[in-house]
Amino acid sequence: MSLRILVGCKRAIDYAVKIQVKSDFSGVVTEGVKHALNPFDEIAMEEAVRLKEKKLASEVIAVSCGPTQAQDVLRTALALGADKAIHVEIPAKEYETLQPIHVSKILAKLAEKEKADMVIVGKQAIDDDCNQTGQMTAAVLSWPQATFASKLDVKPAEKEVTCEREIDGGLETIKVKLPAVVTADLRLNTPRYATLPNIMKAKKKPLAKLTPKDLGVDVTPRQEVVRVEEPPKRQGGGKVASAQELVERKQMSFKIQSNFERKATFSESLNVNNLNQNMDQTLKNDRLIESLRVLVKEYLEIHCYDTALFWADKICVFEKDSIKDLYVFIHCLFCCGQYQRALNIIKERDLNRKNILFRYVAAKCHMASKEYEQALEVLNWEEHNASDKVLINAFENAVNFTLNGRNIEAALNLLRGQIHEALGCSDAAVECYKSALHGDVFCYEALHALTSNQMLTSKDENQLIQNLPIDIQCDQKQAEIVKYLYSTKLSRPNKQISSYEQNTECQQYFKENLDILINKAERLHYEGDLKESYNICRKVLEKDQFHKSCIPLYVSTLVHLNKVTQLFEIAHSLVKQYPQDAVSWFAVGCYYFLIGNMDPARKFFLKATCLNRSFSPAWLALGHSFAQESEHDQATSAYFTAAQIMKGSYMPFLYIGLEYTLSNNFKLAERFYQQALNVEWDDPFVLLELGVIWYKSQNYQNAEIVMRRAYNILKNISNKNISIEWEPLLNNLGHVCRKLKKYQDSLDFHRKALALQPTSSSTWTSIGLTNIFLNKFDEAIEYFHQALWYKKTDLVAKKLLDKCLNLVKDHSTVMTMDEFQLDIKDIMLTKQNQQQNQKQPKSKLIEANLKAFSTDYSMSESMSYAPLNRTDESAMDLAAADDGDSIINP
Repeated sequence: MSLRILVGCKRAIDYAVKIQVKSDFSGVVTEGVKHALNPFDEIAMEEAVRLKEKKLASEVIAVSCGPTQAQDVLRTALALGADKAIHVEIPAKEYETLQPIHVSKILAKLAEKEKADMVIVGKQAIDDDCNQTGQMTAAVLSWPQATFASKLDVKPAEKEVTCEREIDGGLETIKVKLPAVVTADLRLNTPRYATLPNIMKAKKKPLAKLTPKDLGVDVTPRQEVVRVEEPPKRQGGGKVASAQELVERKQMSFKIQSNFERKATFSESLNVNNLNQNMDQTLKNDRLIESLRVLVKEYLEIHCYDTALFWADKICVFEKDSIKDLYVFIHCLFCCGQYQRALNIIKERDLNRKNILFRYVAAKCHMASKEYEQALEVLNWEEHNASDKVLINAFENAVNFTLNGRNIEAALNLLRGQIHEALGCSDAAVECYKSALHGDVFCYEALHALTSNQMLTSKDENQLIQNLPIDIQCDQKQAEIVKYLYSTKLSRPNKQISSYEQNTECQQYFKENLDILINKAERLHYEGDLKESYNICRKVLEKDQFHKSCIPLYVSTLVHLNKVTQLFEIAHSLVKQYPQDAVSWFAVGCYYFLIGNMDPARKFFLKATCLNRSFSPAWLALGHSFAQESEHDQATSAYFTAAQIMKGSYMPFLYIGLEYTLSNNFKLAERFYQQALNVEWDDPFVLLELGVIWYKSQNYQNAEIVMRRAYNILKNISNKNISIEWEPLLNNLGHVCRKLKKYQDSLDFHRKALALQPTSSSTWTSIGLTNIFLNKFDEAIEYFHQALWYKKTDLVAKKLLDKCLNLVKDHSTVMTMDEFQLDIKDIMLTKQNQQQNQKQPKSKLIEANLKAFSTDYSMSESMSYAPLNRTDESAMDLAAADDGDSIINP
């Protein structure tokens, strides 16, 4: 026979938290206070899991009553080994008046419903200390009970439980028949730590939800709490010079006449004097050590690490067995950069295997020494013995460990993610960062790592923010702020995430916050509004010259806007101030790229990647520098490396596709564009490039579909008019429509492009060409003249103008498209020869072929690179291939 065990799990204020009474004396403060699984219930859960491991129980069911936050302790129970969890939802207001009799009735109903053979609960909760729930549950069920159990021997076959319990006179052993109720005492067992895999699995397990009404239980309070007060404060004591004086004062206080001095012998007097001296010396040492601890803390706060280290070392001389002082000493070593020394001390005492905090510091030391594999090995060590748990600052619990309020479990996952990222294991890094955020929603470093390195797609980013347990871990005010700040971090928030940004109170608080301004600039950059993005970056850097989150974005906008002087200034300042930072040498490389000097540009991009292998903008820029000189293989290799780092970004695939496009390998190009769409299905630039491929393959219908889709997406994204950077898309749409003989649509798109860029000679030429197909030669001539006004060397406009003038002059009745096509092909060949003979300055090449330099700004990056000079190229190509049309003279 295998038992089904029901275990009660109460969410109580953590035992290390200092309790504070509300100002109105109605209860204790619970908002913003750390809660955890009641320790006695944790012992009960451990015992149930051990019975299951011994094959004495078949299923362990965890039950918790309370508001939504009670799910947290149920997840803890599942991580410890429970098979199933039931949450009896009780609103927070009703939960404040919930009494043991109500919980007992709920447990009794669930025991009957789940057909439990045993109910195990903690002997009492550490918040109210009622010690009533177990006994009342047994009474409601009419089951036998074994309370204060310090040892259990369960025999399912005999349906019998033998319980050993501590009493004042020693130990008492009782036997009860199953089904029964058992309450767990402190010495029943030592709970285990939950392992990381179990914690992750617990987050995915479903929770059954019920209400007291579903169980037929009335939770109307039967008692009323009149007033809650803190116990009276202890009165201050007085100092005495010796132990003898203390004895005398004690005797006087109780009015006891002592004859100690008359009866004491000389030897006894001598012993008393020795005792006085020892006690005085101990008191002096205690005062000295405490003063030194304060001194170390103060020097750490003012960053005098060597001084702090010196005195921390001396404290350890007095307190050799003090784990807390040893931890402070090792912390000082880490701050001083003495990583190997700290590791030697930790390993000599085997502290990394006994305590999670020392393991964390050891892993940090390994990582600082770039010993990534050793760091990962340290983090993956399991505790050898649960009795070796040491409490730092007097608090930790079986799942979450905290030091000064920080969630150490989240810090461990964050560190694991950083190590995996340094090793190039992006998938493992993503999972660790997600775990860190779920464990502690305040762990911004994890969110920043996921978003800045584009490890997630925009869809996954939105889903991550939506699924974070913000409402569980935060009070209402904190939750509003966290949701607002995290939503502004996303470049493409969905409707639900966007609703978080509508909090007017938060908008008012943070409207001038630099991080919020940077997020706004990133979003504008994504939408293609480069000038406004640049203005915001300038505003941020005026207030904080070296704001590291702003610098990559600022460098990107400078490259896009061709601001060579400002780029030189920021690169020079960065190298001077942060010579060991990858972004400094990245900025230098961008400067050389912008002036067309590719060899030093590549040198500095490679240096940036050596300093930080995960710095994806440098890999992209390195690929761009190769692409500028048509070294397609090297460029593709750099983009492939970027793709391994930027798992959630479509850009590396896009740039690889562009290289294959430039190599005229359209099949491979299309494959990579499709892969980019799998990552970001509605990115307009990927759609534009896919349309160009289909256009070159003469698949004009599909080209029009994807380009129109890109155009519609742009209109929906941008609150204002479409950015000037998207002028090539409009012109390309005009060319495709002309190919499909939709001449009016073609004119409409070209005119929209002209509104964005009135001085573009290629757009004027395209409009003139479309008018030829509409037999409007006079209008075509005017447009060709206008094109030559803006660019006298426009060979296409000049040749088309000559052809139109000749047609009008000769009054030809008809000219077939084949004849016209041959003429245009001659124009194209002439222009290509002219371009080969006249070497263009590299700065002009860059101006025509700007690429992206930051992983955070996908749309504008793509947009700048993709169009190239493709509008001029398309105008010539389209003009040469309209088979079957004829041009009729007026």
